Amino acid sequence: MQNLFDRFQTSADTTAPQNHPPRDKAQWRSYILHRLRPWEFLTAPIIYAMIVPFVLIDLFVTVFQWTCFPVYRIPRVRRRDYIAMDRGKLAFLNPLQRLNCIYCEYCNGVAAYVQEVTGRTEYYWCPIKHARKLKNPHRFYGNFIDHDDGARWDAEFFKLKEDARACEGCAGCGDRPEA
Repeated sequence: MQNLFDRFQTSADTTAPQNHPPRDKAQWRSYILHRLRPWEFLTAPIIYAMIVPFVLIDLFVTVFQWTCFPVYRIPRVRRRDYIAMDRGKLAFLNPLQRLNCIYCEYCNGVAAYVQEVTGRTEYYWCPIKHARKLKNPHRFYGNFIDHDDGARWDAEFFKLKEDARACEGCAGCGDRPEA
C-alpha cells in the first residue's frame, strides 16, 4: 500500500521558487499534485469537519459568558483579543494555504478564547489545584489553592471569588501585565 502512495510523491515542480507557490492555475495545480502528500489530502475532510464543533463551542461559550458572567460579576472576555483573522490577506499564500491559515487561526483563537473563559469560570467557582501537575494550565491556575489545603480553602474561598471578579488587570487575579 505504501508503494501506491509513493508513486504520487514526485519531485517538486521546478517552475516555482522553493518558498513561493506558483501564481497561475496550471502551475498551482501542478504545485498541489507534486507537493501535497496523499495522506494529507485524505485526512483533509477529517480536519475540516472539526470546524463544526469549533463554531459550536465558540457560539456556546460566547452565550455562556454573556449570560452568566454579569450574574457572577466576572469581567467578560473580549473575543477579538483571542481570535485574529489576518493571515488570509497574505499575498504570498496560494488559495489552499490561505484556507488552511484561516482555519488554523480561527480554531486556535477559539481554543485560546475558550481557555480564558473557562479559566475565569474555574477561578470563580473552584480555584483548587489538581493533585497532579498539569502541562499547560491557564493563567489563573497559579493563584489556586493547593489540592489538599482545606484550611486555606475555608479561609480564602470568598476572597478568591472576589479576585476572580477583578480579572481584567493585575490587581485582583495575580495576572502580570505584559511587558
